[in-house]
Amino acid sequence: MRPDRTLIQGGFDYDPLDSPEELAAKTPLVVAGTVEDFRAGPVLEEGVPGDRTHYVLMPVRVTERFKGRHAAGPVHVKFFQGGVWKNQTPFTTVADFRRAIPAGTRVLLFVSPDSSRWPVVRDRARLPSGTPLYEPHPQGVLLGTGLKVIGGQEEINPASRWNDPCGLNGIAARLRAAGYRGAS
Repeated sequence: MRPDRTLIQGGFDYDPLDSPEELAAKTPLVVAGTVEDFRAGPVLEEGVPGDRTHYVLMPVRVTERFKGRHAAGPVHVKFFQGGVWKNQTPFTTVADFRRAIPAGTRVLLFVSPDSSRWPVVRDRARLPSGTPLYEPHPQGVLLGTGLKVIGGQEEINPASRWNDPCGLNGIAARLRAAGYRGAS
């Protein structure tokens, strides 16, 4: 089954980088792994009092670390869950995310520690205290299906240096060749 990236897409205002190697140079943590699941994430009060923003978490079991350090266990990547109904129930459920990107999907992540400073109104994730959350660069989620790479949040231009005929394995080999072999 091909992953459906539409739920983790968004509108981003940024300068696109030309290659995975360029993004790795600018991102503190680069890992490959498999999606374990999706789970309800934090609910934050962002800006206007009473304005609640829901997030989901995608825990990823790390199989290879190219750059940076992370705590033992999965890397938890935070995504906007979407709009909410008047009763503050999200339009898009965690089950919708699970169907779109099933457990076991291969992924390559270029992430930074979560920079959100808004108050957590509800901790739906119930992760152990101190568990770090990460946010991806707009080009920093690559989903793999065989020899095809799918941009998780942004479309991959087929003519760009992001497109690799050998899929995630090819991009991983390129990162290793560029010196990204797990050192900080």
